[in-house]
Amino acid sequence: MLTVVVSSELIRNYRFNSVGHEDYALWLELFRTQNVRAEACGQVLAKYRVHDSSISANKIQSARWVWHLYREQEKMSFMSACINWMCYVWYGIKKHSY
Repeated sequence: MLTVVVSSELIRNYRFNSVGHEDYALWLELFRTQNVRAEACGQVLAKYRVHDSSISANKIQSARWVWHLYREQEKMSFMSACINWMCYVWYGIKKHSY
């Protein structure tokens, strides 16, 4: 997430893992281990520019990283990982179709 407000006390003992999508991995870990919730404010607060050469531009690699996060870090079953991964892909397509 490009813009987020979070208590420093909540994330004090957490670090980015050395995996693809480090920020996404951290959020998954926080939601799994802490009693936190997320809310969208409904306003555009920033713009994020992706270049053809940036890591985020490779959607196939991003999808692989997410699959790995679901199976290895989150220890989801194959079926749960499939369902969550398909949702990730669906919302990614929906986000970029505007």
